[in-house]
Amino acid sequence: MRGQLPRERMRRIEDAVPSPPDRLRKIFPRWADWFVGSEARTEPALRGLWDGWHLLCEAKLALIESEACWVWYSELRNPPNETSAKYFCRYYLDDAALRLAASSWHMLSSLREHLDFKLGKAEGRKPLLARTIDALERKKHRSPVLGWLRGLNSNHAWQQCSSYRDRWCHNRRPALAGVGSILTFSRLLVSPGAQGFSFGTAQPADHTIAELRPVFRDAYIALLGVYSKLMRLMSPRNNSLRAVKSMLVPPRKDAPLRW
Repeated sequence: MRGQLPRERMRRIEDAVPSPPDRLRKIFPRWADWFVGSEARTEPALRGLWDGWHLLCEAKLALIESEACWVWYSELRNPPNETSAKYFCRYYLDDAALRLAASSWHMLSSLREHLDFKLGKAEGRKPLLARTIDALERKKHRSPVLGWLRGLNSNHAWQQCSSYRDRWCHNRRPALAGVGSILTFSRLLVSPGAQGFSFGTAQPADHTIAELRPVFRDAYIALLGVYSKLMRLMSPRNNSLRAVKSMLVPPRKDAPLRW
């Protein structure tokens, strides 16, 4: 695994990926500590938001580690090892993509609880985000959430990150340049009714590591922006600490925070 990066270089990597807990503390300082550390929640909407929030925090860690591995293996290791740089960077980027998708799923589920609406009938593999937007558009009184979700849905980085995750989960893992070949198999029949044989051909790369690194980071920032607005919408209206404590149960002293 990678070695330790210089402190200043590591700080620059971390600063490029905004911190969800820091963002929450700016929005609602009194709510932040209880929300961030709570394990048992009493409100279904907050429960879903809490689960998605921690997945977002975990995606942040994966993005930071992907950049740290890239810097270590491609720049600081002597001699540099480009293959290891791509391998470990991709490993953590894949992790981030999966966690971002799961985080958005929990966020959208919490919205259904909070705004009390139902999704329409599923049409093929239409993404949950698009189905949620459709359901909100049918409501008589439109919530400001609709605009936030439309913005996320049209965000180019979010679209690319979601497409990467969906192709991997529903079809095959996208091929990256310099990180091994992915074979696609075809069956050749010598004559009608013959048993035939299969052969594999290397698939051309779908992406490069250089393309995906900024895309996944920007997708994370786009999702964090929606969460930041939802925190304002779903936070307790009474800013007193008593109101906050009534909604969230503090964690056990031995329970670790999950980011």
